[in-house]
Amino acid sequence: MIKHIKSRKYTFILAFLLVVLGVLFLTKKITFGDLQSDRYDYMVQVIGISDGDSFIGLTKDNQEIHYRIYGIDAPEMSQPFSNEARKFLSELIYKKEVGIIVIESLDKYDREIVQVFVSDSLDVGAEMLKNGLAWHYRRFDSSLDYDLYEQFEFTAETNKIGLWSQPDAESPWIYRNSKK
Repeated sequence: MIKHIKSRKYTFILAFLLVVLGVLFLTKKITFGDLQSDRYDYMVQVIGISDGDSFIGLTKDNQEIHYRIYGIDAPEMSQPFSNEARKFLSELIYKKEVGIIVIESLDKYDREIVQVFVSDSLDVGAEMLKNGLAWHYRRFDSSLDYDLYEQFEFTAETNKIGLWSQPDAESPWIYRNSKK
């Protein structure tokens, strides 16, 4: 009888510990989402969207940093699909914690050039290309993702998605040069 009581007591303690560990695991998952912070240079909370390829983030030290997304170029504010690109980027990252991989420390506008990830599998630049809301910025892309970004842009163009639905979509770099 005593052995039976001890056995039930140990079973109860073991079940209780498993429940506590399960709750701790779920709490960690909910708190930290799908991002593995060790995979990134650092994490930021997105507090502003400037346009379809740039945003403002807040570091854990409450430092505001301006970012430019590496490998893409979204329409300029006065170009068709600029509002759609900005809105889509906002839906992807605004008020979310994102992982940052720094490619270049600062551009001529004092922005860090970065790859941005909403989760370990969601590359923000790739999502912009897939949805036809940015061009692949080949001139400034020497990443391992170059071919992948090319394919995403080609697929969006072939399927006339987003800005590719226009008959003569003009890239932002050509547009900027024509305005000088």
